[in-house]
Amino acid sequence: MKKAILFLICFAGPARAGFAADGATFETPVFKAMRAELARNGARLRADRYPLPYFLAYTVTRTQEFETQATFGSTVSDELEARALARAELRVGSEKFDNSNFVKGFGDSNDYLSWTDRDGGYAAVRRALWEISDDTYNAAVQALAKKSALARTRNLADQPDDFSPSTPAIYAGGIKPFGLDRPALVDAARSASAVFRRYADIMVSGVTLSVSQAESSYANSENTMVHSGGALGAATFNAETMAADGMPIKRSRSFVYAQNELPSAGGLAGLAAQFAGSVSASVHGSTLAAYVGPVLFEGAAAGQLFSKFFAGSVYAPRPSWSEFGQENGMGAFYNRLGLRVMSPLFSVTDDPLAKEHNGAGLVGSYEVDSEGVPARAVQLVKKGKLLDLLMSRAPARERFASNGHGRATLFSVPRGSASNLFFRPAVTVPDADLKTKLLALCRDYDLEYGILVRDAGDFSGDMEIYKVYAADGREEPLRGVRFDALNNRVLRDIVSAGAALNVYNTMVNGIPVSVVAPSVLVSEAELKAVDTKPEKFPYLKHPYFDKR
Repeated sequence: MKKAILFLICFAGPARAGFAADGATFETPVFKAMRAELARNGARLRADRYPLPYFLAYTVTRTQEFETQATFGSTVSDELEARALARAELRVGSEKFDNSNFVKGFGDSNDYLSWTDRDGGYAAVRRALWEISDDTYNAAVQALAKKSALARTRNLADQPDDFSPSTPAIYAGGIKPFGLDRPALVDAARSASAVFRRYADIMVSGVTLSVSQAESSYANSENTMVHSGGALGAATFNAETMAADGMPIKRSRSFVYAQNELPSAGGLAGLAAQFAGSVSASVHGSTLAAYVGPVLFEGAAAGQLFSKFFAGSVYAPRPSWSEFGQENGMGAFYNRLGLRVMSPLFSVTDDPLAKEHNGAGLVGSYEVDSEGVPARAVQLVKKGKLLDLLMSRAPARERFASNGHGRATLFSVPRGSASNLFFRPAVTVPDADLKTKLLALCRDYDLEYGILVRDAGDFSGDMEIYKVYAADGREEPLRGVRFDALNNRVLRDIVSAGAALNVYNTMVNGIPVSVVAPSVLVSEAELKAVDTKPEKFPYLKHPYFDKR
């Protein structure tokens, strides 16, 4: 069940919701328990000479998670699980200087708790909140003491405040019932896994289908209360095999969906066939020792490129501290405001309020963030220059207030994170012409071939990638290669963009994110062979394909 749980606990906001018309939503046992513990702990939680908390927030999340796995036409597992989780955020000190932005040491208490009671009973919720409040307060005062000692020995005087003020908000989102056709999902996964029976080149294969829903209740000591929820689905295909020279090939591909957009059984089988066909082709593909030249990232691969090197760079715009000194922890665009971070072709907006693009659902949508701050669209880049950052309530030198992008899993504090990223190029070409431009660059660089990527995977070998020959445009599958020294500089090397904006739904640091972006041509990137030793073939063939 781990895969389904991952998608559930980090969903931070409703797919469709409206502000509460009355307070009925907030008279449930869960909200009553949270308000009672906020009042009690805010007034009485004190240890020796240490101060009362100046800020306290609780999140209680009820989850339902379904996952089925199948291989080669047979169901391997089929599980449905429900549970409740609670998390506390507790601050001691003041907004200017508190226990946050400090890395806890080994052995510190967790600030979350999972329990098996699924009814949301008042007594059970209060017991859970009492337990995590005590543990979290103990960890907070220890962190404040260590951080204060560090401040006396190091120059922390010019640091931004630790917490920014926010206007209290009351919000309730509409939460749909957990619509689950369990037999249909099991059958869909089983049918999709049977597709691999048509591909004798693939030795091991599997399909995982999961659906997860979360209902989240949030309340803090500033009188903010938020009730939200939503669902996600995911389909993952895996395949393992070997090339003729014994080189192992391992590929996986995941698709993330809003729950009501999971593909039909036929659609899932079609995706499985597309994936299996590309893996089978790579078995007979060529290799290369090294490559330096233009690369075309097409469709999903472009979404993966922007997800990895942009969405993963605009979070946490300030460093943290530990008793050993400053910790890295911030995004790659820290201190880059006003500088060019990508091709001047592009402007980028993050819009959590967008629900879909051209009929495709966006999984990054929400209306109130994990800190109870209303979401809003933020223009991040204009003509390649970084204009703004995605902010939680943790200030940075350049920005001091939240812009509604503080997002968290139950196992991490909120930090500025992407939601729905729209990459809009000022100049485009028809998608079919991008390959023509790739071949033209190859001829300009006197290269025999260029590189086309349709699924970048993790950029380190798990890819659907092709040589494209300059002479005739012929595509030849590649295997056993990975990108070398690829970083966010690649965004500045984009020289052309397609006209169609494609939706790529994914997870970034455990948070659902949608990337709406065109296919892109990069002027130069480096590839090299994967450092993997050949393996021995099985002594016998796969029994299904052994006709002897």
